[in-house]
Amino acid sequence: INAEYMGTELASLRTLLKSGLATTEARSLFTELYFCWSYNAVSTLSLCLLTMAYEHAYILVRSFGEKEVTVSFLTQVDKLVQLLESPIFAHVRLQLLEPSQHPYLVKALFGLLMLLPQSSAYELLKTRLKSVSTLSLTTWILHNPDQKAVDTEIDWQAMHHHFNTVQNRSVL
Repeated sequence: INAEYMGTELASLRTLLKSGLATTEARSLFTELYFCWSYNAVSTLSLCLLTMAYEHAYILVRSFGEKEVTVSFLTQVDKLVQLLESPIFAHVRLQLLEPSQHPYLVKALFGLLMLLPQSSAYELLKTRLKSVSTLSLTTWILHNPDQKAVDTEIDWQAMHHHFNTVQNRSVL
C-alpha cells in the first residue's frame, strides 16, 4: 500500500499534498488522486490523512464498519499504521499534540484502532493514541458541537458518494 508516497521523485507532490487543501493546485491534485484511489479504501484514507482532510477521513473510517472487513483489508490497515510512523506522516503525528484543533484526526485514528484486531499494528496505534489527551478533546467537543471543517471548495458529499459507489462494486 502507498508505495507511491515513498519515492524521492515524488517529494514535490508529497509536499503539495501535505500543505493541505488551501490552494487550487492542491485541491485539484487531491481530487484527481481521490477519484483514482477510491478503488482502494485504505489508500483513499491515507490520502485524506496526508492532506489533513481529517473530517472526511473520519467519515471514511466509519464507513469501513458498514462493509465486510476482510483479511486483505486488515493487512492494508496494518501497513497504513506502519506508514503513519514514517517521516512522511510526521506532520500528522505532530497534530496529535493539539487534539482540540484536530478532533477528527483523533476520531479517525481511534476508529482504525477499533477496526484492528489486537496485533502489533493495534499496539503501535494504541500506544500512539495514549499520548493524546482525551480530556482536551472531550472539552473541545462539548464547547464546539456544531463546528464544521474549513470550506475547501471541495464537494465532500460528492466525494463520499463516489467512494461508496466504487467500494460497493468491489470488496475491501
